[in-house]
Amino acid sequence: MEEGVNVVSTAVLSLVGGELAAGGGMGQVDIRLRAGEGETIDCAGAWIVPGFMELHCHGAAGHRTLDLSDGAYRTMSEFLASRGTTSFLMAIPACGFGKMLECVDFAAGMMSKGLPGARLDGVYLEGPCLKNAGGMTPELLRVPTSKELDELFEHGHGIIKIMTVAPEMPGAPELVERLCAQGVVPAAGHTSASAAELREAARRGLRHVTHLGNNGEGDIRCVKGCYQHDGPLLEMLGNDQLTAEIIADGVHVAPGMFKVFCRAKGVDNCVAITDGCAASGLEDGNYFFPNPLGRMEEFTVRGGALYIASTGQLTGSLLTMDKAFMNVQRFAGLTPAEAARLCASNPRRVAGLEAKGDFVVISKEGIVKLTVVDGRIVYRLGETP
Repeated sequence: MEEGVNVVSTAVLSLVGGELAAGGGMGQVDIRLRAGEGETIDCAGAWIVPGFMELHCHGAAGHRTLDLSDGAYRTMSEFLASRGTTSFLMAIPACGFGKMLECVDFAAGMMSKGLPGARLDGVYLEGPCLKNAGGMTPELLRVPTSKELDELFEHGHGIIKIMTVAPEMPGAPELVERLCAQGVVPAAGHTSASAAELREAARRGLRHVTHLGNNGEGDIRCVKGCYQHDGPLLEMLGNDQLTAEIIADGVHVAPGMFKVFCRAKGVDNCVAITDGCAASGLEDGNYFFPNPLGRMEEFTVRGGALYIASTGQLTGSLLTMDKAFMNVQRFAGLTPAEAARLCASNPRRVAGLEAKGDFVVISKEGIVKLTVVDGRIVYRLGETP
């Protein structure tokens, strides 16, 4: 630790299992400088919760996770920290194999160097073995070859945490087994698999569901008084082996449906995500961003979400984790401690990451006052990073 850097004693928080026990919560946090000077930050009227984790985030503040530069990641890191996020995974959409390797190698270097705000904790590969493109580039969806997987796992050992797979794709069941053998969490997503195909993938080791409710899981319909469903949605909800992430912006999944999903899966099996994109933090309007093939595409920011301008297809979210923490309480009637599990401890557990002493001080109105990562104050309300 460098001299003069703020070092925080987390003992006063009594963090147990990722939740606040008696003695934590309201009150004051004692801040000590390494040089021996003292400072007290008044946290009256605020919650002190474990640092939020962005399990599934594609960018922020005008930058994509595909923008592999130190400057872009420093900007994203500081922006996320200002929203109470203390760590994040680099979510990579379906892209060319060379770009995937480049992303994994860049992540390894950035994790070693460190960032000024939120900490980069690994890579989330959303594809390319997907069936439904959603907001992705359709021509990039494919099943990787065995040789490609060998090289990918060699580069990404310990770096890749999650990979999204559509269980109905040829070779997907075998891919799920390979992911498990490498310590990577296989997740079902961008899929129209049948319940039987999903069960088979779960038997092979499938453990998680990517953005539940936004995969093309099919609809539930009533035909002459009988409810019918042909897709994987009910199996995703009813299979206790599967954890599920849900975009908590109230746009991608309606608030009432978020509550149903959360009730069906249970608080311990749900993760609140943003699925944030480069437009997070930008004003409403039209913007141009390159797709993974390098072609510029126009997107529209409106109503708290991102849409492909040419088709109106809903794609990225503008949500940040401070808003997610407040939304899940409102949508599903959760307590602050339960909301902290969805936003902090559950995502770390799903990604196979150890609990950290990171924490955030957030007001009851949802305003982040302080963010602490690895014992350092990385954001304080009213101060410029």
